[in-house]
Amino acid sequence: PALSSFMPRHAPKTGSVSVSVFGINFGVHDYTASGRVGETAIAATKWVSDSCIVNLIPHGFFASLTVQVSSLEKVSSVTGAFSFDSIINAGTEGHGPTNGPTTGSVPIVLLGSNFGQYDFCPSAWVGVTPCESTKWNSESSLTCTLASGSGSGLSTKIQLLSDAASQVTLCFSYNSALVSSLSPGNGPRTASNPFTIFGSSFAQQDYTLKSQLGNTAAEHTAWISDSCALARSSAGVGHGHSVLISSQRLGSMTNAFSYDVLLLSSVTKSNGPQTGSDIIVFGSNFATSDYSMASTLGDTAAESTTWVSDSSAVLKVPHGRGTGNSAEVTLSNTAILTLVFTYDSPVLTGITFTNGPTTGSSIISLSGSNFGMDDYSLKSTVGQTACESTQWVSSSSILSSAPAGYFTGHSVRITQELKQDAVSLVFTYDRSHPSSILPTNGPKTGSNIISLFGNNFGTVEFSVATARVGQTACEGTTWISDSTVQCVAPAGALSNFDVALSAQGRYLQTLTTAFSFDKIVVISSTPG
Repeated sequence: PALSSFMPRHAPKTGSVSVSVFGINFGVHDYTASGRVGETAIAATKWVSDSCIVNLIPHGFFASLTVQVSSLEKVSSVTGAFSFDSIINAGTEGHGPTNGPTTGSVPIVLLGSNFGQYDFCPSAWVGVTPCESTKWNSESSLTCTLASGSGSGLSTKIQLLSDAASQVTLCFSYNSALVSSLSPGNGPRTASNPFTIFGSSFAQQDYTLKSQLGNTAAEHTAWISDSCALARSSAGVGHGHSVLISSQRLGSMTNAFSYDVLLLSSVTKSNGPQTGSDIIVFGSNFATSDYSMASTLGDTAAESTTWVSDSSAVLKVPHGRGTGNSAEVTLSNTAILTLVFTYDSPVLTGITFTNGPTTGSSIISLSGSNFGMDDYSLKSTVGQTACESTQWVSSSSILSSAPAGYFTGHSVRITQELKQDAVSLVFTYDRSHPSSILPTNGPKTGSNIISLFGNNFGTVEFSVATARVGQTACEGTTWISDSTVQCVAPAGALSNFDVALSAQGRYLQTLTTAFSFDKIVVISSTPG
């Protein structure tokens, strides 16, 4: 016989497929022809005609096998003409787990086809790591005992004898790392502080673990075991940070770590000018770099806050006033030093316009320092009486409207919150000036009304004001207006008495020889 062609030219490894062989000289009837595929005998041969026989292919392996036909002890063959189908790896989809522990040693089932009718010692890999063992189950199923490892989106690969390996990508992942706890759960804001991460699936060997606190990578991470890793923190601030660990697959735990809180201990100086100044605040846990600190003094934000070191910062004090101001610094948390700073007290050095009318409302210009950088509701007084108004002009100038009053040598005082300063004996009210009286005479019995006219008698009645006729006080004195005072004349005699007006024991002014008592008039005498 002579072979020319056949079809099909391949078959599954399970065999039992009919292959038609074409050629010549196969005889005119069945001469019990036989054949082989590779080294394996054909399961059955059926003569069809002198140019065709049908062979039932056995199960087998390999590719490019020689097909041989013999009839009446004559043999014909075609080399490299037939192949058994290659294995097909379908991965794990639809059967068994698609993920497993990093410790390995668990079975996973790999599906496919053309794995053969018997166990021909297949080999399997997950990623680039061979399975601990590979067991043939059936023509379409193998069991791989997983080796330890890590990673996600790994391929599976199967190889059977000399067949080309069959691979499925992105079909298997090792379990993600799980973080269960962190010790300690807080630490300094400086770097390189050790902490321990506990959990599972950290892998069976060091796969270059990485970890981070919040959004910042740890300085160093060292694998200890599948459930433990050591790390050194990076510098940072804040609380409630998540911890993340990565061994090709990421694991995390929220609210796991907090940096130590900011603490304040002291300031360099406890007072300063109202125009502002710089003070240094000391404490701990200010961090190792500038994290945009903020601060306030009293109720006012500092003009700037500059980080200096983990234990100090410079505050540019805002302009302000008052005593017992607290310093407050914020860097993820807020720390407070209470009652640590006092602005310099106001200093009054002099005034202009040192006298005014008793009616008040004259403008007094006060000069000095530390009056503040804006209107802080300053108050001023002349003597014991509050000024009608106090207007801030600058840190060194105030305008006050004097109240109504009397006398000379009054102190002028300014008050800013609880702080005061004064200039003594600097303000004088215009003296009262009586110019005339009516009537200019009266009965010796007294009790008649005398009106004194003039100016600067004031705008209110002084209950202790007293008028005198000579050396005798009037029976009563009544303030009428800034230009009029009335008194009830005392009893007296003679003429040309001075009339004086006084208040609080101090003479205001005197009209000389202004009043006379009526002369004696003789109407009759006895005896005649």
